This record gives sequence, structure tokens and C-alpha cells, in this order.
Amino acid sequence: MRLKTAIAYSLFIVCIVVLIIGTACIQKTEAPAEIKTLKIGCIMPFTGAASMYGNETRQHMDIYASLLNESGGVKIGNDFYKVELHYADDSMQVAPSAAAARKLIYDEGVTAIVGYFGIGYAAVAPLTNPDKIIFIARSGADVVIDPERDKYVVIGLPLGQYTLNQALVALEAYPEAKVICWTGPEGAKESISASAGPVDRWLEAEKGVKNVRIFYPPGTTNFTPYLLKMKEQGAQLIYNGSTLLDIALMGKQRYELGFMIPLACGSDNDIATMKSIAGINGIQGIIGNQNAPWELEKTKVAPRYLEMANKIRNKFQEINGKPLPHAGSFVAGLNQAGQYMEACQLAGSTDPDKVMAAFKTNTVDTFIGSYKLTGIRTFGMPISFGYPCAMAEIRGEKSVHIGEYPLTDVDIWFDELSKYK
Repeated sequence: MRLKTAIAYSLFIVCIVVLIIGTACIQKTEAPAEIKTLKIGCIMPFTGAASMYGNETRQHMDIYASLLNESGGVKIGNDFYKVELHYADDSMQVAPSAAAARKLIYDEGVTAIVGYFGIGYAAVAPLTNPDKIIFIARSGADVVIDPERDKYVVIGLPLGQYTLNQALVALEAYPEAKVICWTGPEGAKESISASAGPVDRWLEAEKGVKNVRIFYPPGTTNFTPYLLKMKEQGAQLIYNGSTLLDIALMGKQRYELGFMIPLACGSDNDIATMKSIAGINGIQGIIGNQNAPWELEKTKVAPRYLEMANKIRNKFQEINGKPLPHAGSFVAGLNQAGQYMEACQLAGSTDPDKVMAAFKTNTVDTFIGSYKLTGIRTFGMPISFGYPCAMAEIRGEKSVHIGEYPLTDVDIWFDELSKYK
């Protein structure tokens, strides 16, 4: 009897021990992982003439961060990160860009600055590089990359390279157009002087298209004299690389002159805004940049980015009671924030050296396609993303996709145009 009692007591003790160990294991398994914070900075114009772009993009980025955080954050290595966005205003000016960078780096402690399309690259890069802050910016004639200094710079928007591809889309849509007029504010004339000659010679030799270049003073609102000059010189298609306001006013005055040739531009077709300036007739035949991931045809977007893009536009509709006005944020702020987080995930770390290595050695998915960074011959190191170069034309009240000429490698035009220097 005593033996049975002893055995039963021993079994009871074993059960209690197993229960305690099991409970401890369950508690250990279910313990929530530590949530870290990923601080991302963004410098954009929130005041001044270009503030509409910055303020709209900011709202879209806030929605993106909110959706990511609601889903548990971003998994980098074995850790989960809550995304925290910090903004600074540059008013599209040089000095405020530097001040904004200092604020984000030293006061906010960001690990990256994304979505920058301002004019102060030369003021920002010297601040970001010493502290190994990843700086995702645009290219362009005013952006001079120093491979030795700019080791933590990524060109997320190849602005200096995609313009020709966009013009080619417009020319393919209008094969009868054999004279293209390049226009924009006088400053553009200065910035493109080095590349204008090779571009002109390439278009004439390879496409049989003659080039005309007519520029106007910054702040111009009466484009009639310039449009008349274009007409005199036989322009059959216009490409204006300036702001949406310039495009809309030029479209309006083009209609009033009865000079309704296609007007291509690097801006998005924000039909509501353009219509309020130019009227429905004035906006017809305007060919604008098309960035909506769900509208791209030749460019393949990774399903998870397409899904997120649709979530962002649906959330915008829910919050504002109206559709997303245009998709420019999928090129600027949203896309570069995604580029940075994607590289962190590929690196399994937020260490800037590992992140830059991931940028340079992987194919990186984005909202507007998947790209392996290029730019050895153009910039001296592979730091630039490609671009879909999709264009859409306003017809009636709609913006209709007319084609894509994807820029998958920024060195392609370096090689092509070098033959015509």
C-alpha cells in the first residue's frame, strides 16, 4: 500500500513539474517580440509654389506607414519595426534643403532621407554621407554624383534619363510628328546644354525627328508668344518638362490659338486641377507621366506592391471621399520609402553599409517595377533605379494609356548618346 502511495505521489510530482515546464514554454513562446522603430525622413516642398506635390505625397505616405504598422510593421532580419515618418519642408529651395536635412539627421535621428526631388542635392549630400544616412534622391543636370563621397546615395528617380524615353512614347503615338519642340523655363536651357546636342543628333539620325528648343522666363503665364514661335518653326509635338501649372496654361493658350498639337510633359495628368485652369478643351491632347502601378502594361509590378498600391488608393478614397487625384507619389515619396525598406529587408539589417550592399547586389522590387541598380558608366557606380516611362493622353474626361518605353538601365542612353557627342 505504501509502495502504491509512493508511486502515485511521484507521478503527481512529475505531472506538476511537467505542467510548470509546459506553462513556462507556452509563456516563452507567446511572449511578444520587441517592436523597434524605423525612422525615415522626407524632405519635400510643403510651402511655396510646389507645395501641392509635397502635401499630397505626404498624405499618401502617411497612409502607407499606417497600413504597414497596422499589419505588424516591417520585418527586418529577426526584428519587427514600426515605421515612423519625419518630414521637413524645403520650399523647393537650396538653403531650406540643407536646414531640413540637419533637422532630420540631428534632431529626429532618421536613418534615411527619401523622396527628395528638390534642387538642393549639392547641399544635402555632404550632410548625409558623413553620418552614413541613406539619401534617396533624383538625378538631373543639377545633380553631380561624386562616387568617392556619395557612397550612401541612391538615385530613386532617374529624372535626368527618363525624359527622352517619355518623348519617344509620345512620338510613337504620333508617328506623323517629325518636329519636336523642347521647352521649359530658362533654367532648363542651361542645365541640359551638355546633353541637348547628342539628343538632337540621335533623334534626327535614328528617328528622323528634327528638334526645336524654345525656352521662357521663370514665372511666365502668357505662353502665346512662345507658342507662336513654335508654330513658325514647324513644331508638331511639344515636350515641356516644367510644372503642372505651366502645362495647363500652355494647354489653354494652345487651344485659344487653334494650335492643338500634342503637348507632352513630365507631370502627371491631374485632370481635375488642369481642367480648373485650362478648361476641358484646353487639356485635350496633353500627354502626361503615368505612374499608377495598376495601369502599367509593359512593366511588371510585384504582386505585393500592387496589392499595397490598391490598399493605399482605397484608403485615400475612404478618408477623403474622392479618388486618388494622381499617382505621382508612387514615383516620389512612396516609392523611395518602399525602396529603402525593401533594401533593409534584403540586407536583414538597418546597418547602412549592409543596406547599400543590398541595393547594389540585388534586384529590388518597387511600386513601379523590379530593378537591379545600374549606372556604372553614367555615375561611376551602380546606384540608379530604372523607370517605366509610361505615358497617358487626356481624351475627354479620361487619361488614356498610350504606351511605355521602360528605362531599365540608365547606362543605355549613356552608350547611345555618346556616339553623337
